[in-house]
Amino acid sequence: MKFTVSGLKQDMQWRSAIGMGQGQFKILSGLFEKSYVDRYKDENKQMASERIHVENGFAGLKRFSILFDRLSLQDFVLYDVIHRVCAGLWNFYLAN
Repeated sequence: MKFTVSGLKQDMQWRSAIGMGQGQFKILSGLFEKSYVDRYKDENKQMASERIHVENGFAGLKRFSILFDRLSLQDFVLYDVIHRVCAGLWNFYLAN
């Protein structure tokens, strides 16, 4: 049986659907939300800072136009070497 929170109008419907009244559910969901936000807030900040570094790395490779220009190379190993050289040059630029 599928139900939605907006479909539960009376306290009796709340109790039969989830085993607790509407007031208890709101208190419990508020506590859960607070603990969830507190727990994952720092983790989300760390992931966002790592994502910024990755996106900046892709921006640097775009400056070499290696990601979008079509190279007519039959040798994928050579293409990989060119890609690594461009990434290394960008990392060298960032380090200095």
